[in-house]
Amino acid sequence: MKTFDHVAQSRRLPLNLVLMTIVCSSVVRTGESAEPVRVGFGTADITPTLTPERPVWVAGIGPNNLAKQIHTRLNADAIYLDDGTTSIAFVSVDLIGLQHDAVKRLRKRLEQVDYACVSSTHTHASPDVIGIWGPSRTKTGKDPHYVSFVEDKVVEAVRKARSSAVPAVATYGQVQATELLNDSRRPHVLDDVLRVMIFHRNDADGEPLGILVQWSVHPQSVQGSNRPLSADYCASLRDTLGEVYGCPVVFFIGATGGYMNAVYSEEMKSAGRLGRAELYGQALAEVAKSAIASSEPVDLAPIAVHSRRIALPLANPTFRRFTEIGVLDRELYRWRGRSDLLGEPLAKGESDSFLAIESEVALARIGEIPVCLIPGEIYPELVYGGIVQPPDPRFDFPDAPAEPNITSLLGTQRFLLFGLANDEVGYIIPKCQWDDRRPYGFNGTSTYGERMSVGPDVAPIVLKAFEDCARSLKAEQQP
Repeated sequence: MKTFDHVAQSRRLPLNLVLMTIVCSSVVRTGESAEPVRVGFGTADITPTLTPERPVWVAGIGPNNLAKQIHTRLNADAIYLDDGTTSIAFVSVDLIGLQHDAVKRLRKRLEQVDYACVSSTHTHASPDVIGIWGPSRTKTGKDPHYVSFVEDKVVEAVRKARSSAVPAVATYGQVQATELLNDSRRPHVLDDVLRVMIFHRNDADGEPLGILVQWSVHPQSVQGSNRPLSADYCASLRDTLGEVYGCPVVFFIGATGGYMNAVYSEEMKSAGRLGRAELYGQALAEVAKSAIASSEPVDLAPIAVHSRRIALPLANPTFRRFTEIGVLDRELYRWRGRSDLLGEPLAKGESDSFLAIESEVALARIGEIPVCLIPGEIYPELVYGGIVQPPDPRFDFPDAPAEPNITSLLGTQRFLLFGLANDEVGYIIPKCQWDDRRPYGFNGTSTYGERMSVGPDVAPIVLKAFEDCARSLKAEQQP
Protein backbone atom coordinates (compact mmCIF):
# COMPACT_ATOMS: atom_id res chain seq x y z
CA MET A 1 0.00 0.00 0.00
CA LYS A 2 1.11 3.57 -0.61
CA THR A 3 1.48 4.81 2.98
CA PHE A 4 1.53 8.57 2.13
CA ASP A 5 3.95 8.95 5.03
CA HIS A 6 6.29 11.69 3.86
CA VAL A 7 7.15 13.20 7.25
CA ALA A 8 10.26 12.03 9.09
CA GLN A 9 9.38 10.23 12.30
CA SER A 10 12.79 9.88 13.96
CA ARG A 11 14.39 12.62 16.03
CA ARG A 12 17.76 11.35 14.88
CA LEU A 13 17.17 12.56 11.34
CA PRO A 14 18.83 15.81 10.26
CA LEU A 15 16.67 18.84 10.94
CA ASN A 16 16.50 19.80 7.27
CA LEU A 17 14.91 16.41 6.56
CA VAL A 18 12.51 16.62 9.46
CA LEU A 19 11.29 20.08 8.42
CA MET A 20 10.28 18.85 5.02
CA THR A 21 7.26 20.10 3.12
CA ILE A 22 4.12 18.02 3.46
CA VAL A 23 3.50 17.39 -0.22
CA CYS A 24 0.29 16.51 -1.98
CA SER A 25 -0.14 12.77 -1.60
CA SER A 26 -2.32 11.57 -4.44
CA VAL A 27 -3.48 8.31 -5.86
CA VAL A 28 -3.84 9.42 -9.46
CA ARG A 29 -5.49 7.43 -12.19
CA THR A 30 -2.99 7.22 -15.05
CA GLY A 31 -5.23 5.90 -17.78
CA GLU A 32 -8.64 4.63 -18.68
CA SER A 33 -9.36 1.00 -17.91
CA ALA A 34 -11.80 -1.20 -19.78
CA GLU A 35 -12.37 -3.27 -16.67
CA PRO A 36 -15.64 -2.77 -14.74
CA VAL A 37 -15.25 -1.40 -11.23
CA ARG A 38 -15.16 -4.15 -8.62
CA VAL A 39 -16.87 -3.50 -5.28
CA GLY A 40 -16.88 -5.53 -2.08
CA PHE A 41 -18.15 -5.19 1.48
CA GLY A 42 -16.69 -6.56 4.70
CA THR A 43 -17.38 -6.19 8.40
CA ALA A 44 -15.66 -7.04 11.68
CA ASP A 45 -16.82 -6.86 15.30
CA ILE A 46 -14.92 -4.27 17.39
CA THR A 47 -17.01 -4.68 20.55
CA PRO A 48 -14.67 -4.93 23.55
CA THR A 49 -14.96 -7.61 26.21
CA LEU A 50 -16.05 -6.14 29.55
CA THR A 51 -13.92 -7.47 32.40
CA PRO A 52 -12.96 -6.03 35.82
CA GLU A 53 -9.30 -6.41 34.89
CA ARG A 54 -9.59 -4.15 31.83
CA PRO A 55 -12.24 -1.44 32.38
CA VAL A 56 -13.85 0.24 29.40
CA TRP A 57 -14.51 3.96 29.81
CA VAL A 58 -17.38 5.29 27.73
CA ALA A 59 -16.63 8.34 25.58
CA GLY A 60 -18.67 11.35 24.67
CA ILE A 61 -20.26 13.03 27.70
CA GLY A 62 -18.07 13.19 30.81
CA PRO A 63 -15.35 11.27 32.68
CA ASN A 64 -15.77 8.30 35.04
CA ASN A 65 -18.44 6.56 32.99
CA LEU A 66 -17.67 2.87 33.23
CA ALA A 67 -19.26 0.55 30.68
CA LYS A 68 -21.23 -2.19 32.44
CA GLN A 69 -23.19 -3.76 29.60
CA ILE A 70 -23.39 -3.99 25.81
CA HIS A 71 -26.55 -2.87 24.06
CA THR A 72 -25.48 -3.30 20.42
CA ARG A 73 -22.31 -4.60 18.86
CA LEU A 74 -19.81 -2.11 17.50
CA ASN A 75 -18.73 -2.54 13.88
CA ALA A 76 -15.85 -1.86 11.55
CA ASP A 77 -17.58 -1.81 8.15
CA ALA A 78 -15.58 -1.57 4.93
CA ILE A 79 -16.32 -0.81 1.29
CA TYR A 80 -13.64 -1.67 -1.26
CA LEU A 81 -13.61 -0.26 -4.80
CA ASP A 82 -11.13 -1.06 -7.58
CA ASP A 83 -11.28 0.26 -11.15
CA GLY A 84 -8.36 -1.84 -12.34
CA THR A 85 -5.89 1.02 -11.86
CA THR A 86 -6.63 2.40 -8.41
CA SER A 87 -8.14 0.77 -5.34
CA ILE A 88 -9.65 2.48 -2.33
CA ALA A 89 -11.22 1.34 0.93
CA PHE A 90 -13.69 3.37 2.97
CA VAL A 91 -14.09 2.09 6.53
CA SER A 92 -16.61 3.20 9.14
CA VAL A 93 -15.95 2.36 12.81
CA ASP A 94 -18.42 2.73 15.68
CA LEU A 95 -16.11 4.90 17.78
CA ILE A 96 -16.01 8.44 19.14
CA GLY A 97 -13.04 9.26 16.88
CA LEU A 98 -10.10 7.06 15.89
CA GLN A 99 -6.92 9.14 15.92
CA HIS A 100 -4.63 9.73 12.94
CA ASP A 101 -1.74 7.84 14.56
CA ALA A 102 -3.79 4.62 14.51
CA VAL A 103 -4.88 5.18 10.90
CA LYS A 104 -1.26 5.58 9.80
CA ARG A 105 -0.31 2.32 11.49
CA LEU A 106 -3.08 0.21 10.01
CA ARG A 107 -2.55 1.63 6.52
CA LYS A 108 0.93 0.14 6.48
CA ARG A 109 -0.66 -3.31 6.79
CA LEU A 110 -2.92 -2.85 3.76
CA GLU A 111 -0.27 -3.26 1.08
CA GLN A 112 -2.78 -4.22 -1.61
CA VAL A 113 -4.95 -1.11 -1.19
CA ASP A 114 -3.83 2.17 -2.71
CA TYR A 115 -5.68 4.37 -0.23
CA ALA A 116 -7.63 3.61 2.95
CA CYS A 117 -9.91 6.04 4.78
CA VAL A 118 -11.16 5.26 8.30
CA SER A 119 -14.08 7.39 9.49
CA SER A 120 -15.68 7.18 12.93
CA THR A 121 -19.45 7.28 13.40
CA HIS A 122 -18.88 9.38 16.55
CA THR A 123 -21.24 7.35 18.70
CA HIS A 124 -21.23 8.76 22.25
CA ALA A 125 -21.62 5.27 23.70
CA SER A 126 -18.34 3.74 22.53
CA PRO A 127 -14.98 3.13 24.22
CA ASP A 128 -12.71 6.10 24.78
CA VAL A 129 -10.04 5.90 22.07
CA ILE A 130 -8.88 9.49 22.57
CA GLY A 131 -8.21 9.59 26.31
CA ILE A 132 -10.25 12.46 27.75
CA TRP A 133 -13.11 10.36 29.18
CA GLY A 134 -11.20 8.25 31.69
CA PRO A 135 -11.86 7.65 35.41
CA SER A 136 -10.95 11.29 36.13
CA ARG A 137 -9.84 14.45 34.36
CA THR A 138 -6.22 13.55 35.06
CA LYS A 139 -6.29 9.88 34.00
CA THR A 140 -6.62 8.63 30.46
CA GLY A 141 -9.50 6.43 29.37
CA LYS A 142 -7.66 5.15 26.31
CA ASP A 143 -6.61 1.50 26.34
CA PRO A 144 -3.75 0.93 23.84
CA HIS A 145 -4.60 -2.78 23.69
CA TYR A 146 -8.13 -1.98 22.55
CA VAL A 147 -6.89 0.51 19.95
CA SER A 148 -4.54 -2.18 18.62
CA PHE A 149 -7.49 -4.61 18.53
CA VAL A 150 -9.49 -2.06 16.49
CA GLU A 151 -6.61 -1.68 14.06
CA ASP A 152 -6.53 -5.46 13.57
CA LYS A 153 -10.27 -5.55 12.93
CA VAL A 154 -10.18 -2.68 10.43
CA VAL A 155 -7.53 -4.54 8.47
CA GLU A 156 -9.68 -7.68 8.68
CA ALA A 157 -12.78 -5.85 7.40
CA VAL A 158 -10.88 -4.34 4.45
CA ARG A 159 -9.40 -7.70 3.51
CA LYS A 160 -12.86 -9.28 3.62
CA ALA A 161 -14.22 -6.52 1.40
CA ARG A 162 -11.37 -6.90 -1.07
CA SER A 163 -11.71 -10.67 -1.29
CA SER A 164 -15.46 -10.40 -1.92
CA ALA A 165 -15.25 -7.68 -4.61
CA VAL A 166 -17.14 -8.33 -7.85
CA PRO A 167 -18.01 -6.18 -10.90
CA ALA A 168 -20.62 -3.65 -9.84
CA VAL A 169 -22.82 -0.75 -10.85
CA ALA A 170 -24.29 1.94 -8.59
CA THR A 171 -26.96 4.58 -8.15
CA TYR A 172 -26.80 7.77 -6.07
CA GLY A 173 -29.65 9.57 -4.31
CA GLN A 174 -30.24 12.25 -1.71
CA VAL A 175 -33.23 13.50 0.28
CA GLN A 176 -33.68 16.40 2.69
CA ALA A 177 -34.94 15.47 6.17
CA THR A 178 -35.07 18.82 7.93
CA GLU A 179 -37.58 17.56 10.47
CA LEU A 180 -35.08 15.10 11.98
CA LEU A 181 -32.37 17.49 13.18
CA ASN A 182 -31.57 20.96 14.41
CA ASP A 183 -28.58 23.23 14.93
CA SER A 184 -28.00 24.26 18.54
CA ARG A 185 -25.70 27.17 17.71
CA ARG A 186 -26.20 30.22 15.54
CA PRO A 187 -26.03 30.72 12.64
CA HIS A 188 -28.59 27.96 12.18
CA VAL A 189 -27.22 26.23 9.09
CA LEU A 190 -28.30 22.61 8.76
CA ASP A 191 -26.70 19.68 7.02
CA ASP A 192 -30.11 18.08 6.52
CA VAL A 193 -29.33 16.02 3.42
CA LEU A 194 -29.27 12.25 3.72
CA ARG A 195 -27.16 10.74 0.93
CA VAL A 196 -27.05 7.16 -0.31
CA MET A 197 -25.24 5.01 -2.82
CA ILE A 198 -26.53 1.53 -3.52
CA PHE A 199 -24.28 -0.95 -5.30
CA HIS A 200 -25.53 -3.88 -7.41
CA ARG A 201 -23.82 -6.81 -9.08
CA ASN A 202 -23.06 -6.03 -12.69
CA ASP A 203 -24.68 -9.17 -14.02
CA ALA A 204 -28.06 -10.45 -15.16
CA ASP A 205 -29.36 -10.82 -11.59
CA GLY A 206 -28.29 -7.37 -10.43
CA GLU A 207 -28.61 -8.28 -6.75
CA PRO A 208 -27.73 -5.59 -4.19
CA LEU A 209 -24.15 -5.78 -2.95
CA GLY A 210 -24.41 -3.11 -0.28
CA ILE A 211 -25.60 0.35 0.64
CA LEU A 212 -23.69 3.44 1.79
CA VAL A 213 -25.60 5.98 3.91
CA GLN A 214 -24.34 9.39 5.04
CA TRP A 215 -26.13 11.55 7.63
CA SER A 216 -24.96 14.31 9.96
CA VAL A 217 -26.60 13.97 13.39
CA HIS A 218 -24.55 13.25 16.52
CA PRO A 219 -25.24 9.65 17.61
CA GLN A 220 -25.96 10.48 21.24
CA SER A 221 -29.45 9.15 21.83
CA VAL A 222 -27.98 6.67 24.32
CA GLN A 223 -26.66 9.07 26.93
CA GLY A 224 -26.57 9.44 30.70
CA SER A 225 -24.51 7.82 33.42
CA ASN A 226 -23.53 4.14 33.26
CA ARG A 227 -24.44 3.94 29.62
CA PRO A 228 -24.22 0.64 27.79
CA LEU A 229 -21.92 0.40 24.81
CA SER A 230 -23.91 1.04 21.67
CA ALA A 231 -23.64 2.10 18.04
CA ASP A 232 -26.67 4.28 18.84
CA TYR A 233 -29.08 4.97 15.96
CA CYS A 234 -26.46 3.77 13.46
CA ALA A 235 -27.15 0.14 14.45
CA SER A 236 -30.91 0.41 13.96
CA LEU A 237 -30.47 2.22 10.65
CA ARG A 238 -28.11 -0.47 9.35
CA ASP A 239 -30.24 -3.35 10.59
CA THR A 240 -33.50 -1.95 9.22
CA LEU A 241 -32.14 -1.18 5.74
CA GLY A 242 -30.16 -4.41 5.64
CA GLU A 243 -33.28 -6.45 6.30
CA VAL A 244 -35.23 -4.66 3.57
CA TYR A 245 -32.59 -4.93 0.85
CA GLY A 246 -30.83 -8.09 1.96
CA CYS A 247 -27.32 -6.63 1.87
CA PRO A 248 -24.74 -4.92 4.11
CA VAL A 249 -25.24 -1.26 5.04
CA VAL A 250 -22.35 1.05 5.91
CA PHE A 251 -23.03 4.33 7.72
CA PHE A 252 -20.82 7.43 7.57
CA ILE A 253 -21.26 10.58 9.65
CA GLY A 254 -21.34 13.94 7.86
CA ALA A 255 -21.00 17.57 9.00
CA THR A 256 -21.90 17.38 12.70
CA GLY A 257 -20.52 20.76 13.82
CA GLY A 258 -22.67 23.54 15.17
CA TYR A 259 -23.91 21.17 16.33
CA MET A 260 -26.30 18.86 14.54
CA ASN A 261 -28.46 16.98 17.02
CA ALA A 262 -31.55 14.83 16.64
CA VAL A 263 -35.14 16.00 16.77
CA TYR A 264 -37.25 13.25 18.34
CA SER A 265 -40.93 12.61 17.82
CA GLU A 266 -43.18 12.19 20.85
CA GLU A 267 -43.11 8.44 20.29
CA MET A 268 -39.30 8.49 20.34
CA LYS A 269 -39.21 10.60 23.48
CA SER A 270 -41.50 8.23 25.34
CA ALA A 271 -39.44 5.17 24.34
CA GLY A 272 -36.50 5.92 26.64
CA ARG A 273 -32.92 6.48 25.56
CA LEU A 274 -32.39 3.00 24.12
CA GLY A 275 -35.78 2.97 22.43
CA ARG A 276 -35.39 6.42 20.89
CA ALA A 277 -32.06 5.40 19.34
CA GLU A 278 -33.79 2.44 17.70
CA LEU A 279 -36.79 4.46 16.52
CA TYR A 280 -34.63 7.30 15.21
CA GLY A 281 -32.58 4.82 13.19
CA GLN A 282 -35.77 3.35 11.77
CA ALA A 283 -36.98 6.84 10.80
CA LEU A 284 -33.70 7.46 9.00
CA ALA A 285 -34.09 4.13 7.23
CA GLU A 286 -37.41 5.34 5.81
CA VAL A 287 -35.69 8.48 4.52
CA ALA A 288 -32.92 6.35 3.03
CA LYS A 289 -35.49 4.19 1.25
CA SER A 290 -36.91 7.33 -0.36
CA ALA A 291 -33.43 8.38 -1.45
CA ILE A 292 -32.79 4.93 -2.91
CA ALA A 293 -36.13 4.93 -4.73
CA SER A 294 -35.27 8.22 -6.45
CA SER A 295 -31.59 7.43 -6.99
CA GLU A 296 -30.03 7.59 -10.44
CA PRO A 297 -27.23 5.58 -12.06
CA VAL A 298 -23.72 6.99 -11.70
CA ASP A 299 -20.39 5.97 -13.16
CA LEU A 300 -17.96 4.45 -10.65
CA ALA A 301 -14.82 5.03 -12.72
CA PRO A 302 -12.34 6.55 -12.70
CA ILE A 303 -11.20 6.35 -9.06
CA ALA A 304 -8.65 8.79 -7.66
CA VAL A 305 -7.68 10.41 -4.37
CA HIS A 306 -6.02 13.75 -3.72
CA SER A 307 -4.85 14.30 -0.16
CA ARG A 308 -2.91 16.83 1.88
CA ARG A 309 -1.07 16.06 5.07
CA ILE A 310 -1.42 19.06 7.35
CA ALA A 311 0.11 20.40 10.53
CA LEU A 312 -2.39 21.90 12.99
CA PRO A 313 -1.24 24.20 15.81
CA LEU A 314 -2.41 22.81 19.15
CA ALA A 315 -3.78 26.00 20.66
CA ASN A 316 -6.44 24.60 23.03
CA PRO A 317 -4.96 25.08 26.53
CA THR A 318 -6.93 22.17 28.01
CA PHE A 319 -5.76 19.79 25.30
CA ARG A 320 -2.19 21.00 25.76
CA ARG A 321 -2.43 20.26 29.47
CA PHE A 322 -3.87 16.82 28.71
CA THR A 323 -0.84 16.04 26.52
CA GLU A 324 1.51 17.04 29.34
CA ILE A 325 -0.05 14.68 31.88
CA GLY A 326 -0.58 11.80 29.44
CA VAL A 327 -4.37 11.98 29.17
CA LEU A 328 -4.04 12.72 25.46
CA ASP A 329 -1.50 10.41 23.89
CA ARG A 330 -0.74 11.16 20.24
CA GLU A 331 2.31 12.19 18.26
CA LEU A 332 3.32 15.82 18.81
CA TYR A 333 5.56 18.10 16.76
CA ARG A 334 6.99 21.58 17.06
CA TRP A 335 4.79 24.12 15.32
CA ARG A 336 6.82 25.96 12.66
CA GLY A 337 4.19 28.48 11.65
CA ARG A 338 3.06 26.75 8.46
CA SER A 339 0.43 24.10 7.90
CA ASP A 340 2.50 22.42 5.19
CA LEU A 341 5.49 21.92 7.50
CA LEU A 342 5.86 19.57 10.43
CA GLY A 343 8.52 20.48 12.92
CA GLU A 344 10.70 18.10 14.85
CA PRO A 345 8.74 15.27 16.52
CA LEU A 346 8.69 15.45 20.31
CA ALA A 347 9.50 12.55 22.58
CA LYS A 348 6.84 11.38 25.03
CA GLY A 349 6.74 13.77 27.99
CA GLU A 350 8.60 16.50 26.10
CA SER A 351 6.86 19.84 25.76
CA ASP A 352 7.27 23.00 23.72
CA SER A 353 5.73 26.45 23.66
CA PHE A 354 4.48 25.86 20.12
CA LEU A 355 2.94 22.43 19.56
CA ALA A 356 1.39 20.89 16.47
CA ILE A 357 -0.34 17.66 15.53
CA GLU A 358 -0.36 15.95 12.16
CA SER A 359 -3.63 15.30 10.34
CA GLU A 360 -4.97 14.88 6.82
CA VAL A 361 -7.55 16.30 4.41
CA ALA A 362 -8.53 14.42 1.25
CA LEU A 363 -10.90 14.45 -1.68
CA ALA A 364 -11.69 11.17 -3.42
CA ARG A 365 -13.35 10.73 -6.78
CA ILE A 366 -15.57 7.71 -7.31
CA GLY A 367 -16.51 8.24 -10.92
CA GLU A 368 -19.05 11.04 -10.90
CA ILE A 369 -19.25 11.40 -7.11
CA PRO A 370 -16.72 13.44 -5.08
CA VAL A 371 -16.12 12.13 -1.55
CA CYS A 372 -14.91 14.78 0.91
CA LEU A 373 -12.77 13.40 3.74
CA ILE A 374 -12.67 15.86 6.65
CA PRO A 375 -10.75 15.06 9.87
CA GLY A 376 -13.23 16.37 12.44
CA GLU A 377 -16.66 17.86 13.12
CA ILE A 378 -17.03 20.54 10.48
CA TYR A 379 -19.60 23.31 10.81
CA PRO A 380 -22.23 23.13 8.02
CA GLU A 381 -21.64 26.77 7.03
CA LEU A 382 -18.18 25.63 5.88
CA VAL A 383 -19.93 23.09 3.65
CA TYR A 384 -22.88 25.08 2.29
CA GLY A 385 -22.15 28.72 3.10
CA GLY A 386 -23.88 30.95 5.64
CA ILE A 387 -20.92 32.22 7.68
CA VAL A 388 -22.03 35.31 9.61
CA GLN A 389 -21.25 38.42 7.57
CA PRO A 390 -20.31 40.87 8.88
CA PRO A 391 -19.06 38.99 11.96
CA ASP A 392 -20.16 40.12 15.40
CA PRO A 393 -17.42 42.52 16.64
CA ARG A 394 -17.50 40.63 19.95
CA PHE A 395 -16.08 37.54 18.22
CA ASP A 396 -12.39 36.88 18.81
CA PHE A 397 -11.31 37.24 15.15
CA PRO A 398 -13.97 39.35 13.42
CA ASP A 399 -11.51 40.49 10.76
CA ALA A 400 -10.57 36.96 9.69
CA PRO A 401 -11.62 36.26 6.08
CA ALA A 402 -14.47 33.82 5.60
CA GLU A 403 -13.31 30.42 4.39
CA PRO A 404 -14.59 29.14 1.01
CA ASN A 405 -17.34 26.57 1.41
CA ILE A 406 -17.01 23.02 0.15
CA THR A 407 -20.06 23.05 -2.12
CA SER A 408 -18.77 26.06 -4.07
CA LEU A 409 -15.33 24.45 -4.39
CA LEU A 410 -16.86 21.24 -5.75
CA GLY A 411 -19.31 22.98 -8.06
CA THR A 412 -21.93 20.28 -7.48
CA GLN A 413 -24.66 19.36 -5.01
CA ARG A 414 -24.05 15.64 -5.56
CA PHE A 415 -21.29 14.50 -3.24
CA LEU A 416 -20.53 12.54 -0.09
CA LEU A 417 -18.88 14.02 2.98
CA PHE A 418 -17.32 11.84 5.67
CA GLY A 419 -16.60 13.67 8.92
CA LEU A 420 -14.03 12.37 11.43
CA ALA A 421 -12.21 10.90 8.43
CA ASN A 422 -8.75 9.59 9.33
CA ASP A 423 -8.74 11.65 12.55
CA GLU A 424 -10.80 13.50 15.16
CA VAL A 425 -9.53 17.04 15.72
CA GLY A 426 -12.79 18.24 17.27
CA TYR A 427 -14.92 21.07 15.93
CA ILE A 428 -13.89 22.88 12.77
CA ILE A 429 -15.27 26.40 13.23
CA PRO A 430 -15.15 29.39 10.85
CA LYS A 431 -12.36 31.55 12.27
CA CYS A 432 -14.33 34.79 12.06
CA GLN A 433 -17.04 33.13 14.24
CA TRP A 434 -14.56 31.88 16.88
CA ASP A 435 -15.93 33.04 20.24
CA ASP A 436 -13.88 31.95 23.24
CA ARG A 437 -13.22 35.22 25.06
CA ARG A 438 -15.45 37.77 26.74
CA PRO A 439 -17.48 39.64 25.66
CA TYR A 440 -19.19 36.73 23.95
CA GLY A 441 -21.28 37.18 20.83
CA PHE A 442 -24.44 35.28 19.90
CA ASN A 443 -25.95 34.15 23.23
CA GLY A 444 -23.55 36.06 25.46
CA THR A 445 -22.12 32.87 26.97
CA SER A 446 -19.08 30.67 26.42
CA THR A 447 -19.40 28.12 23.66
CA TYR A 448 -18.89 24.35 23.70
CA GLY A 449 -17.45 24.08 20.21
CA GLU A 450 -14.36 26.14 20.98
CA ARG A 451 -13.65 24.11 24.10
CA MET A 452 -13.67 20.92 21.99
CA SER A 453 -11.56 22.19 19.10
CA VAL A 454 -7.81 22.05 18.53
CA GLY A 455 -7.85 25.79 17.86
CA PRO A 456 -9.11 28.73 15.78
CA ASP A 457 -6.77 28.10 12.84
CA VAL A 458 -8.12 24.62 12.07
CA ALA A 459 -10.85 25.79 9.67
CA PRO A 460 -8.59 28.01 7.52
CA ILE A 461 -6.00 25.22 7.28
CA VAL A 462 -8.52 22.47 6.51
CA LEU A 463 -10.37 24.50 3.89
CA LYS A 464 -7.14 25.64 2.24
CA ALA A 465 -6.00 22.01 2.01
CA PHE A 466 -9.40 20.97 0.67
CA GLU A 467 -9.28 23.77 -1.92
CA ASP A 468 -5.90 22.47 -3.07
CA CYS A 469 -7.34 18.96 -3.39
CA ALA A 470 -10.34 20.25 -5.35
CA ARG A 471 -8.06 22.18 -7.70
CA SER A 472 -5.99 19.03 -8.31
CA LEU A 473 -9.15 17.01 -8.97
CA LYS A 474 -10.45 19.55 -11.49
CA ALA A 475 -7.08 19.68 -13.24
CA GLU A 476 -7.12 15.89 -13.53
CA GLN A 477 -10.56 16.00 -15.13
CA GLN A 478 -9.49 18.42 -17.87
CA PRO A 479 -9.31 16.77 -21.31
